[in-house]
Amino acid sequence: MPAKWLLALLACVLVRPASGADDPPPAQETKPPEGWVSYAPKDKVFNVWIPKGGKRTERGDWVDVKDIRARVNILELESNDQGNFIVRTILIQPGPPKLNPLPPLGVPGAGALPPPPILPIQPIKPMKPVVPGKLPPPVIGVPPAIGVPAAPAMPAAPQRPLIGPDVSQAMIEAARNSFLKEVKGKVADEKEIKLEKLTGKEYEITIDAQKSARLRVFAIGTFVHYFAIVGTKEQVEGKDADTFLDSFKITIGKK
Repeated sequence: MPAKWLLALLACVLVRPASGADDPPPAQETKPPEGWVSYAPKDKVFNVWIPKGGKRTERGDWVDVKDIRARVNILELESNDQGNFIVRTILIQPGPPKLNPLPPLGVPGAGALPPPPILPIQPIKPMKPVVPGKLPPPVIGVPPAIGVPAAPAMPAAPQRPLIGPDVSQAMIEAARNSFLKEVKGKVADEKEIKLEKLTGKEYEITIDAQKSARLRVFAIGTFVHYFAIVGTKEQVEGKDADTFLDSFKITIGKK
């Protein structure tokens, strides 16, 4: 069963482009500082710097929820004295339609076709005599068979909302809400922020008297990326938190 934070995120399919942002974070060095390592998942979706040591958990897999498939990458690091570092990226795509299975053989009715419907017989109208030298008007379309009423027009298929190519404010909010529910926190402040050409959000979150968090969320196309640090107020506002958050790079499609 997928985690609740993922279910909440996949339930969101509406999009609204975000606009405007604060200045992007300052450019970083190309190598992580001493005591840090560069991390990337197997599918190279992102790259981020994390402290060495601590308890690290990483997972990557496809998850099916109703008619939606999602590729999920998860990185969680419980450091010794620098806080907890979290990265999650989700690629959302529609899954194949689910078909109703046929009843197994041996079950009454298996393989049997339903009886044909009984249609009312329509009276046959007499044809008008053809005047020599004058052709009857052309028939547009294929007339129904004699005694069979015309089939009703097929209704238009419902259009499934698609996730657009722009930054999705609705998906950003869904990721924020699922994270807030997970850590049982409240947003104390928020601002728009840039990641290369993407516009996203950074949230300052209060969890309790001792714990806080900083969360950044970006969404583009069918990708959602969010990463956070959870710890004391000093850890969340310190230099290590900035190093981690500013180091995140989306690397899919880049060599």
